[in-house]
Amino acid sequence: MYTGMKNDMILSILVCDDDKYFFEILRDYLCKNMYFNKSDFLYSGNKEDMLKTYRKVKPDLVFMDIEVGEDIGFDIIRELLKEGYSPQVVYITNYDYYVFDAFVGQPLGFVRKQSLETDLETVLREVNRVLEKKLKVIEITSGTTKYTLKLSEIIAFEIFVHDMTVYYYDDTELTVRYTLKKIENDFIKISRNTLINLNYIKDMSKDMIVMKNGRRFYISSRNVIEVKNRFKKFNGERHD
Repeated sequence: MYTGMKNDMILSILVCDDDKYFFEILRDYLCKNMYFNKSDFLYSGNKEDMLKTYRKVKPDLVFMDIEVGEDIGFDIIRELLKEGYSPQVVYITNYDYYVFDAFVGQPLGFVRKQSLETDLETVLREVNRVLEKKLKVIEITSGTTKYTLKLSEIIAFEIFVHDMTVYYYDDTELTVRYTLKKIENDFIKISRNTLINLNYIKDMSKDMIVMKNGRRFYISSRNVIEVKNRFKKFNGERHD
């Protein structure tokens, strides 16, 4: 059963900006939004701390200053992309001209500090849409244990009779006594027993999919055409 975006789920939001006072202003403004009023706000004032925090926490949303000391925010995000992460980014800056370059990592938006409230009003519409999708969960019961599975952290499900193995992006696994009859939210069936998350596909060959964390899954011959067409359509929609 899909529960949608849960009111009691705590978002983690990382703000990387060398001006901590601006972080406090942004945090206070975001807390007025229903999705963020229970958020865990994290602050990084430099590149090294930002990368360390992101790798450890994998926050739901990043507000990235384009100029962080001597470093450029675009380059910091590129490092995460090269490592296989897919950060949800909103770029922030004092300078209007950066808006023409703010496409690294397919950002959710661009916020000028001098027009914070106006720009955030526009950006948050897109942020809310993405986070609703990102925070979808399924709740299952295996034996006497209840699990809440956050779909955005899962790269694949494999089902064998009554056992289901859940593969997470961080290479951890969970095997439970459960039969998954239906899954939506960017998952597609690639074989009789396997469903994969389209968001985590790195490469696709004739009969194999390579995920962003390196794990590989075989595509059955009967599913190849459908999977390739769905992935092509998915990538097209994501770039629109």
